[in-house]
Amino acid sequence: MPLSEHEQKVLEDMERALSAEDPKLVSALTGARGTKPARGRLALSASMVVLGIATLLGGLIVKMTYIGVIGFAFALAGTYMAISQSSTRSVPKLAKLNRTKGRQGFIQRLEERWDRREEQ
Repeated sequence: MPLSEHEQKVLEDMERALSAEDPKLVSALTGARGTKPARGRLALSASMVVLGIATLLGGLIVKMTYIGVIGFAFALAGTYMAISQSSTRSVPKLAKLNRTKGRQGFIQRLEERWDRREEQ
């Protein structure tokens, strides 16, 4: 259910007050990590994927299943690291969690109409 205009203004005021009072907390909640991306972690995850695929193929060549499973686990862990790092940067700000009316789905619009009907 979307927020009313008054609730949005209150939320924005709270966000401004919180960012003025404790900017470290706001950066931790929004996922902001600074201006430089963590290239080291991205390189580590890419190398884990490459190493995992190489180990997987090596296990297939020598016909040792457990080596292939270990390689698959490395590739999966590297992929997870890369995905989790990119998703932490795309966390929206607190005030932008509410969707605009044009982007709402059919069900959300129906719920909003129903709530307005109950209020009147």
